[in-house]
Amino acid sequence: MENNQRPTIAIMLGDTQSSYSEDLLRGFYTCAREEDINIIFLMGPQMPQYCKDILSCSFDGDYNYQFDTIYDYVHFTKPDALIITYGSLSIFKSNQVKADFLSHYKDIPFLMLEDTPDDPDIPYLIADNYNGMRQCIEHLVNVHGYRKIAFVAGPANNKDSNERLKAYRDVMAEHQLPVTNDMVVYGNYSELVTEQVEYILDHNPELEAIAFANDNMAKAGYRVCAARDLLVGHDIAITGFDDIDHAKTMEPPLTSVSHSSFQFSYQALQNALMLCQGKKPQSCRMSAIFHQRSSCGCQLHTGFTTLRHISMEQLHDFIHQQVDAMAEELFSSISYEKDRNYYTEVLHAYFENIYEEIFIRKGTDFSNEPLIRYLRKLTAYPHISGEMLLEQLTSLLRTLINFSEEEPLQTQLSGILSFTQQYVHSADVFRLEKEIMDSNRKAWFVPSFTRDLINSGANFKETITHIMERLHLMNVKSSFFFFFDKPVIHQENELAEYPDEIYLAAYYHDEKSVYHEPGKRPKVTTANGFSSFLPKEHSHCYTSFILFSGDEQFGLLLCEVEQKDISFMQICSLQIGALLHFIQLNASERQIQKELQDSMKVIQEQNSILSYISEYDDLSQLLNRRGFMERASHAIESNSGKKAYLLFGDLDHLKEINDCFSHLAGDFALRTVSERLRKCLPKDAITARLGGDEFVSFILTDIPDFKEQLLKNLKTESDAFNALCDKPFYVEISVGIYDFYCNPQMDLTDILKHSDAILYEEKVKRRASIKK
Repeated sequence: MENNQRPTIAIMLGDTQSSYSEDLLRGFYTCAREEDINIIFLMGPQMPQYCKDILSCSFDGDYNYQFDTIYDYVHFTKPDALIITYGSLSIFKSNQVKADFLSHYKDIPFLMLEDTPDDPDIPYLIADNYNGMRQCIEHLVNVHGYRKIAFVAGPANNKDSNERLKAYRDVMAEHQLPVTNDMVVYGNYSELVTEQVEYILDHNPELEAIAFANDNMAKAGYRVCAARDLLVGHDIAITGFDDIDHAKTMEPPLTSVSHSSFQFSYQALQNALMLCQGKKPQSCRMSAIFHQRSSCGCQLHTGFTTLRHISMEQLHDFIHQQVDAMAEELFSSISYEKDRNYYTEVLHAYFENIYEEIFIRKGTDFSNEPLIRYLRKLTAYPHISGEMLLEQLTSLLRTLINFSEEEPLQTQLSGILSFTQQYVHSADVFRLEKEIMDSNRKAWFVPSFTRDLINSGANFKETITHIMERLHLMNVKSSFFFFFDKPVIHQENELAEYPDEIYLAAYYHDEKSVYHEPGKRPKVTTANGFSSFLPKEHSHCYTSFILFSGDEQFGLLLCEVEQKDISFMQICSLQIGALLHFIQLNASERQIQKELQDSMKVIQEQNSILSYISEYDDLSQLLNRRGFMERASHAIESNSGKKAYLLFGDLDHLKEINDCFSHLAGDFALRTVSERLRKCLPKDAITARLGGDEFVSFILTDIPDFKEQLLKNLKTESDAFNALCDKPFYVEISVGIYDFYCNPQMDLTDILKHSDAILYEEKVKRRASIKK
């Protein structure tokens, strides 16, 4: 890295659904701004556990494996250093898999997080999982005397999880406490471990405590126990790990082991900066601290000591000491000293104002305005928990109320307490309302975005420009589209072969859209990297998204997007990938049409095509398109003024029949519908299969209510056939019938369009699936 160059650090991340991962990501964003570095996140999101039931049954197959290929693009980013948060990736299976995976990046200085490599030359950063969990289990055994303790571990091949599980087994063995197979289950680090907790409770009737490998899974433990009328902290003890903010405010507060994700982010980036400078950072285990709370059965005293008769000077010193302790509790995990000092000063200023105005000036001319300024600053900082802040402020304010013997001062302090609670709650409500509004905007944006993409037409430049401008409306500061010269086919369980270059097709930055025509697009290789095309005026946090559809990869999208919008952008990237596939199909179709037109021109010039075209479709034994157009057009011209009907039909769900039951089943369905039309239509009807699943028939008749009777007959025949047919699917046809009077000047194509419009309305009524 050159001395005058801002370093670029690539960060691999996988699961971002957990509270811990969100905190880790938030820390990276904050540290990147503080350290003035560029970050490119390469995220391989895993399918959310709560969506697996609806996402795993797609007719088109499961292409979830495509997300992990984002890690194959690391060299295209040309980072100065790489951070691999291995514990969050979905690819961990064995030590050999880990070694093979890490070997791909041996030419890049990299740091490993949440796991330890076999190679001693690779620096790593990992929590002290073993000693942290050991303190927790020893507390349950030694302090509370629990003997039957179960354990909910994380994923079986996860380093953090295995170290925490080993600490549990070691402590239990040292105290000669049995651990049966029914006392240990494996979860996924999410709250969706209800079945595992149910299993433990069902198979261990004398159970006294459950230790969870992280706080998210402990939440499920609270829910299951509540459903069984088990009081946590009284009927059963529960502990967690990670000490997320929510752990401190659960009811009862969760006994846990603290592991600051902010500190983890900070230290990881500091170590990565050392790698950028050619230095090797020391591998280390981040200390983990055990925090006992009520969920394990401890009856802890909360709040501050009640004050007796002390002087004003002593009261001032007491408040100062308590605020220092409060600041340590609230701000100790903040990595930057200037931030810790700043917010500690704000906290002191808040209580100093209360001391001066209430205890010195006796509340004369007291105003909440100064308190509002301090509270606004405290509640706006993303690394301070609103619930913890309110708990700490409330405790000290109540202590001051108890100290005040004068009723007017008690009243004013009570008013300050009420105002403070209201302000912090209002800040939380405002933040929640903003999140809900933002979520609603995204919910409406996605269908409108998809609609606009579908209706964008064939102009690729206008389409890409439109996408970038729409994303900008959703607070995407800048976006860059990198495409391969042609799509890369990547099938599951096979290595994708990526070309050596990718091209910058378009970008949006500084309120300006730029599009590069094919053949003039800047080339990106591992020599220059994506970062050479990104803005250089200030630091950026970019997130990368694979653009794919099915097994085809088209390239990559880089977005400068806020952390809260990353999941939303993932959805948008999937829509864009589908659009690129659609555009590709259209281009192929246009090329085929052009080739067909050229062939037709040659054939027409040779005047030989007519001798080879048959008027009938082999499969259905009905007329084909050419036979129908010629005969129907002649019938219209020859029957001027007579009443006629045009039926346009569509075999329901032919693609589903082909996909699920084979093309032979599809042929059977087409022949069945053909026979049904012959049976229900007049003998002189001109009936054809236009191709695919489309049928058409021209009928001359003046029979009253002909249309209604025909629809009724078709339905009767359909119901009768499907009732007796032993096929595992229904064979049904949706039809639109248009009536008119023959006129030699009529255009048959226009009549077909009218029938098609009616058919479109009827298709809405068809079954969602033809499976019986």
